[in-house]
Amino acid sequence: MTQTMRQEVPHAGTQTLPAAHQVVFRAADDGARADAWRYLLCELGRAGCVAAAVPENPAGAVTLGLPAGGAAVLAIGKAVCDSAGPGCLTASVTISDPGRNTSDGLSAILAVLDSLPLTGWELARIGEQMPVTAGLAGYLGSSAFADVAVLCAIHHMRDFTAMAAALTACGARPGLITVIDKGYPYRMRGRVDGWLRHGLGASVVPYPGRVAGIRAHLDRAAASGVRTLVFDDGGYVLPAVLDHMPDRASEIAGVVEQTMSGIWKIEPYGQLPVPVFSVAESDLKAAVEAPYVAAAVTSAVADLLRDEMWAGRPALVLGYGRLGRQAARLLRDVYRMRVAVYDQRPATLVTAQVDGFAVSGSLTGTLRTHQPLLVLGSAGRGSLTGEHAGAFTSSAYLASMTSRDYEFPLSEWAERAIRVVDYGPLGHGYLMPGGIELCVLGDGLPVNFHHRESVPGRVIDLVFAALLLGGATLARPDRGGHGLGRDLACVNRTLAASPAMTSFLDRYGDDGPHRRLLTPPAGDCPDHTRLPWKYGP
Repeated sequence: MTQTMRQEVPHAGTQTLPAAHQVVFRAADDGARADAWRYLLCELGRAGCVAAAVPENPAGAVTLGLPAGGAAVLAIGKAVCDSAGPGCLTASVTISDPGRNTSDGLSAILAVLDSLPLTGWELARIGEQMPVTAGLAGYLGSSAFADVAVLCAIHHMRDFTAMAAALTACGARPGLITVIDKGYPYRMRGRVDGWLRHGLGASVVPYPGRVAGIRAHLDRAAASGVRTLVFDDGGYVLPAVLDHMPDRASEIAGVVEQTMSGIWKIEPYGQLPVPVFSVAESDLKAAVEAPYVAAAVTSAVADLLRDEMWAGRPALVLGYGRLGRQAARLLRDVYRMRVAVYDQRPATLVTAQVDGFAVSGSLTGTLRTHQPLLVLGSAGRGSLTGEHAGAFTSSAYLASMTSRDYEFPLSEWAERAIRVVDYGPLGHGYLMPGGIELCVLGDGLPVNFHHRESVPGRVIDLVFAALLLGGATLARPDRGGHGLGRDLACVNRTLAASPAMTSFLDRYGDDGPHRRLLTPPAGDCPDHTRLPWKYGP
C-alpha cells in the first residue's frame, strides 16, 4: 500500500510555503526501515543532495543540502494517515529553503520518494494474493527458464512482482530479464520500478526507448548464448523486432501474448517466424478476466467524474468483444444508462441486438441520433476517425479500455479543435466548433490503469499463471508441440493439462475451512480495545 501527498513546488526566488511530498509504506522491522534510509539517501545523493548526518535510529530525520543551495528535510516515521495499520511508515521530504534550484529540479528531488522499492513485507502480501502464480515453481521446476533470457512488456503494477518472483523461482536469471515500462500512470509504478531495478536486479527500459532496449537485450542474451522468451501485453515486442531488426527474429524462442490488442497488432504480419502462445484467446482467460476489467473501467470513470449523473443518460460502447460486452451490461444494469453498441462486424452486432442493446451499422448515425454522454472504446483501433468529431451533436466523455492511446484519433481531433485543454489527472478536452467538447479521460490511455491497480491480484493470478505456463512450454526444445504463429488448440490443451485451474478451484471454489482472508498478519496487530462510537454523552 502506498499513499502520496505533494504540495506545489515553489519556484526559486518566490515566497511560498515549503514544498513537501510523502510516501506511505509498510515495513516489518528496523532492518527494512534501515534499508529504506540507505536507498533514499543514496538516490537523493545521485540527485545532488548532501546529507548533514545519518540518523542513528530507524525513525528520525536528516537535513539535506540541495544541489543549488537551500535545504530540505528527509524523515521516516510512523504513519498517522487514516489507513495506517501495523508497520505503516511515512517517508517524507520537505523543502524548507528552495535556494536557487529550479522547479523541475525540486520536483526531481521529491520524486525520489516514489521510487522507494517495495519492501519484503509488501511483497509477501502481494504473493499471498497470487498463490497459483507463486506455487508454479513446484510444478514447472527450478530450471524451466534457466536456458532463456526473458523480455517482459507487462503492466508495471504490484501484481507483476509476483510474476517476476515466480520467473526467478523457475530459473530465470535476473541479469537476463528486461522489462519495458509502458509509462502508464499506475498508482505504484515508481515503487514497482524501484524493486525491479534494485530488488530484483532486472533492466528496465522506458517505452520511448523500447526499440533500442530490445536490441540491447538481444545483445545480452546472445552474449550469454541463449535465446529470448517474450511475455507481452499489447504487442510491444514482436512488431518492433519485425519492423526494425527482422534478421534477429530467429533469436526469439517464442512470444506469450496476454491481450487481444497484441494479437490484432501481429495479425497484419501474416505467417509469423516465431511461435505465439495466445493466452489472450484461451478458454481460461475468457472465463476469468473480462468482467473484472470492465468493472475496473466503469469504476474508474465513475471515480474520475464523481459529480456526474449517469442513470437514464445515453452511452455508446465501441467494440462488442469480451470486454465490450461486459462493459455494456454494467453500464445498463448497474449505472442504468441507455446503451448503444457499435461494432464493424455484422454478426457481433446481431449478438448485441439480441442482448437488448440499440445497434446500428453506421457509427456516424449512432453518434448523431444517440448523442452519447459517455463513449467507452474497446475496439482497439479504427472505429472513430477524425471526421467523426463532427458527428457529435452533444458534448461527451470518452474512455479507452484498450492498449495505449490507440482507441481515439487524438491527433486528428487536435487539428480540428479550437483549443485543447489540459485537465490534469482527469485528462484533456477538445473544444470543437459549435460548442461541442470531447473530454478524453486519462488522456486516452486505458482508464483502468489510470492511477489505479486495475483488477484484484486474486483475479489476475490465474492469468499470470497461464502466461508462465505458456512461457515454460515455448522454452522447451520441442515447444510442447506448439507450431509457429498461433496454435490455439495447443494453448487450450496445455493450460487444461496443468494444475493451475485445479489449484484455482481448490482455493476459491469449495474452499471451506482452508479459506484465507486478506487481512494483515494477526501477529503484527495489537489487540482491539476501541469502544463503539455512540451519539450523545
